[in-house]
Amino acid sequence: MDLHFSNGETISESSGLLISILMRYPEISTISYNPDDNIISLSFSFAHCPGEERFVEGKKRLLECLHAYSFLEGKTMPELFISWTTSEVISVMKIAYDVAALSKSEISLIISFLQEEFEDCLMKDLEPGEPVGEDDLLLQEEFIGYMLENFKGAVPRKKLIAYREEGKVHVFKK
Repeated sequence: MDLHFSNGETISESSGLLISILMRYPEISTISYNPDDNIISLSFSFAHCPGEERFVEGKKRLLECLHAYSFLEGKTMPELFISWTTSEVISVMKIAYDVAALSKSEISLIISFLQEEFEDCLMKDLEPGEPVGEDDLLLQEEFIGYMLENFKGAVPRKKLIAYREEGKVHVFKK
């Protein structure tokens, strides 16, 4: 079965990867890919705006976790950028990562860390309906790992952005 954009075009594997990540991780509000610098960005939304000091401490500890993970995996810590934007109502953390270095395990680590560190304010977009079983989650993670490896080998030429709104995933390409 092929998936299609609302304009009728077939969804590429790269778009499928972004959709799969958003569907698996309701904590991610937006995911984008820029082929110019080969960077994939994950954005997370926070309610009740944690203070600057809490963000700085959280960022420091997240980097320590990712360094430890890289060390245990026997690889060099990739360059990544973490930024924070705050408004009156909502805050957004953006983590920009080199696609060639990103793995499904690192995505899971980032999500787990943010859940623990910011559990009182990390926003999730949970779809109504039946809860997802453990087997389904493992299958989704395997699929993401497979798609991520394919994504690294056949880098798309267009910028992609996917976001979640009211239980639906929207993908745009530039």
